[in-house]
Amino acid sequence: MTAQPDDPTASHSAHPQLPAGFDAVQGFVSAWVLPDSNARAAKRQASTMAEIRAFYDAMLAVARPAMDYLSRHRGHVVETRESGKCAAFTCGFHGWTYDLAGALRGLPDEAGIHGLSKSSLSIVALARTSFFARNKRTDEEVNMRHSPLLLTVICLWTCLASAPMTIAAEASARASSPTEMEKDAPDWVQLPLSVSKATLARVFAVPPIKTADEFTFTVLVPPRTQLYDPFDIHVVDDTTVWVADDAKSGAIFEVTTDGHVAVLADIKQHAPISLDVAPPSFGKFAGQIYTVAFAKPEKAGGWELPDAITRIDPATGRDTVVCFLPENDAHEPGAGGFFARFGPEHGPFAGKLWVTAASNHTLYQVTPDGACTPFLTVDLAKWGSPRGIGFTPDGETMLLGSAAPTPGNRAKTIPGGGRILRVSAAGTITPQPFVNGLHEPGAMAFAPQRFGRFAGELFISDAGDWNNEVEATERVPSDGRVYRVTPQGELVLVASGLANPVGVAFAGDSLLISDINGDFHIGAQKFADGFMVMIKVR
Repeated sequence: MTAQPDDPTASHSAHPQLPAGFDAVQGFVSAWVLPDSNARAAKRQASTMAEIRAFYDAMLAVARPAMDYLSRHRGHVVETRESGKCAAFTCGFHGWTYDLAGALRGLPDEAGIHGLSKSSLSIVALARTSFFARNKRTDEEVNMRHSPLLLTVICLWTCLASAPMTIAAEASARASSPTEMEKDAPDWVQLPLSVSKATLARVFAVPPIKTADEFTFTVLVPPRTQLYDPFDIHVVDDTTVWVADDAKSGAIFEVTTDGHVAVLADIKQHAPISLDVAPPSFGKFAGQIYTVAFAKPEKAGGWELPDAITRIDPATGRDTVVCFLPENDAHEPGAGGFFARFGPEHGPFAGKLWVTAASNHTLYQVTPDGACTPFLTVDLAKWGSPRGIGFTPDGETMLLGSAAPTPGNRAKTIPGGGRILRVSAAGTITPQPFVNGLHEPGAMAFAPQRFGRFAGELFISDAGDWNNEVEATERVPSDGRVYRVTPQGELVLVASGLANPVGVAFAGDSLLISDINGDFHIGAQKFADGFMVMIKVR
């Protein structure tokens, strides 16, 4: 359709000028004013964090006049029906309700929004410039009823609206009384926009965890401490573990069984996902931490780029890249790394680090000389996508967790379709799994003698749905679980109600579980919402 403005002075250039007062963001028009949300999303994903930050900073500087210029619901249509009767309108974007005069009557979480003045948030009256387009099917002119200049501002604001941030009322309240907000700073946290205390408490709340009658649990490290995405655990001794955390730029934390958390290694480049400590068979590297790590921190394509295998000196915290996972035999990149485990010293898997990569469903082997080679590409349709790694107590068999992808979307997996496979040192998968009935099996560990009547049983984390696409101000569903496998091969529930549990390790007489909580890929927001729990036998 070809647009023809009914106002001959209206601008329809490729990069129109914004209204007066928005000069500071005019320079972003050519890059960010795009035809639809898909194009804007693609632009955002292709931008660096520095570019997005510059855009945020410029837009926040004009937040209040932009809120005044736009309708209160960020340009989203409140009512789409052509006719009918109603007493009020509700915006589908964030749930604001207006009466027929345009006055704001209600909004979600109203009590938790500091400085809210509903009388100042009525729908703004805007001048309308109509322009016409020709409908090719009917050859009739259709009145589009949009102002091109207003549409340009809406495009800019919508780019921000799609990133994780609080509802517009919170932003408006913050912009409307900055002096008062500065006095009450503890109520707000920069994300980069502010969120209310109620929203923050909801995001950082410990989920409603329940244990089976045979067990008790305590929160060892609560959210909002230091842990972001505590993915994996390595036991140092009865009172100390090391935790791999892949959020922000990555870190290895030292956590004690009394809940003390300290940074062992502050990683600046390759954020560690999973970790293990090299055994004596790795010669001069014995005692060093090996990890499977993201190639670049905060990278939108982190599951598409080949993962790095890194080596960290626990004495200095410095990391060295050993290799990047190569392509498998099908020329698929070695990405989507999940777990890394050294083979038991006195068995057929000894002398190698074993790594799972989910994106190309391949099991890799790493030798002391730094060679990284594919060992086994798992038949996705038959066996599923590889996850956690363990070994039977005799060291003769590898236990390989797998998740069953849905037919239409490999990124989604089928509840109950996960299992623990048996893999021989020759790369053969035994037809009979170790156990069935899981969803997203994570780390696994056999219980020691000190774990009472459950000694010798395999304990497994199950994250459920990973919830990567949850907005940063939403609670993550509590579908994570921990299971044990009885000597008869029965899968029995140990704990439920977790968010995204992954790490499993025994320290002394306690079972430690790490939970990444929200991964929050949307908008690259990262919060210290990870936590750890301690489970004991009654």
